[in-house]
Amino acid sequence: MFEVAQAQECRGLAIATYIAIAQSTSNKLLSSSETSAAIERSEHKRRDVQRDEAISTERQIVSEICSSTSEVDLFGKIRFGAEGSGGFYAFMATPSWLSRSSRSVYSVMVQRATMGWQVNLRTYEVANVYDDLFDVLSYDEPDRLHKYLHDRRLSIFVRETCGHSILHAAMYCLCFNVIGALINQGLDVDSDPIWYRT
Repeated sequence: MFEVAQAQECRGLAIATYIAIAQSTSNKLLSSSETSAAIERSEHKRRDVQRDEAISTERQIVSEICSSTSEVDLFGKIRFGAEGSGGFYAFMATPSWLSRSSRSVYSVMVQRATMGWQVNLRTYEVANVYDDLFDVLSYDEPDRLHKYLHDRRLSIFVRETCGHSILHAAMYCLCFNVIGALINQGLDVDSDPIWYRT
């Protein structure tokens, strides 16, 4: 895995260097600091685009595969497909009879890398937690939130069927004590970007 990551970095560096050289020959010579800035910008831009595409695909599929947690199914749901970047994905939701309060969604995303394939495995706990959650969050007490989740046998990493996490709800309600507690316990805004569907 390290060699694959190293190869991707070298490829990105080579592309950014080529772009910087092409710009310098067409306009003027770039200094070494401008060249390194161009390299960093192109690398960050490429990573952000790939991350945003993967996140939007995951959210849409998790939303579709777990459209309702009250829906009864005996065998669960499976969804396969191809990504625009030449990769493949598979999502599987566990049957509803395995758990009353939540469902697990397992995702496998396979993408072509510079040398071989890159495989991403994730699991999501999906539940319809927003019925009473806003009432609990209105108190802005982390202990009350943890009791609510414990009574329903859910973790802080649970997601709503449309993909929102508890951190999203806490930010929507401006519950600063709960937001601080959730971030201290491992929920990360960067790994769980905020989006709203209209």
